[in-house]
Amino acid sequence: MRTIFFRKIFILIVLFLPFGFNNSFAENKSIEDIKIEIENLKEEKQSFYEENKNLIEKLDDKSLNKLAEFDNKIIDLDIEIAKKEGRVEYIGKSNYGARCYVCNNYKWYDSLDTGDILLFYRKKPREGWEDKPGVGGWYHAALVYNNKYVFEAPGINYNSKYTKIENLIEKGGYDKIAVAKMGLSKDEKNDMLNYIPRLLNKPYSGSSISTFMSRSVKESMEKFYCSSLVWRAHYSSGRYMDVDGDPYFPFDGVLPREILVDNNVRGNLSYIINWD
Repeated sequence: MRTIFFRKIFILIVLFLPFGFNNSFAENKSIEDIKIEIENLKEEKQSFYEENKNLIEKLDDKSLNKLAEFDNKIIDLDIEIAKKEGRVEYIGKSNYGARCYVCNNYKWYDSLDTGDILLFYRKKPREGWEDKPGVGGWYHAALVYNNKYVFEAPGINYNSKYTKIENLIEKGGYDKIAVAKMGLSKDEKNDMLNYIPRLLNKPYSGSSISTFMSRSVKESMEKFYCSSLVWRAHYSSGRYMDVDGDPYFPFDGVLPREILVDNNVRGNLSYIINWD
């Protein structure tokens, strides 16, 4: 009787595994297994690009969004690796409210430093971005100036400026924030702090598809969109670090999602502020 009982229990466990334990199994994968999965996704993405190159270059919405889907899967796996390596802490699911910026009894941004990058995700499109393919939900990027302010290109009708971190979070309506701790040296931080004023009070370049297709807009010193400002600050402040990470995306500009999958950024994820 006891043997029959345990067999029944085993069968029930096997039957219900697909419905309730997939996530925990994914979390139990080794780092090497996850890295292999990432490389497989990269190969799939490359194959998709080669098979659909004509559609992608014609800016077909479905094809561009498929590229973004590949990257979002890679981003999720990068987060799993960062968690296993002790680099990522999830913050936000607390008793302090649905959208608090002071969670777990401390301000998560106290540890931020010059040159760190914040990348912002929304389930619903940001206003004015409903028809923008390939964004993948990552609608904004900002450069950390210090642990109280970011430097950003906030949007149409606004010039580049310093913004209090809590103000950006409170008003942004974001569901998730990825924080990349870039680990600049003291000299690199000083170089960036000296360089940033050259980019201050510059007009927003717009958010049309033609803007993101334009290399001249990306490389402009006279106008910026959010992620081009972050790109410029890292590229031109003495580091010459190119954080534009998607070689298959047909735009010559740089989207927030492309920064997040760049090899210079991927290994530096430190926090995921999650209000999903």
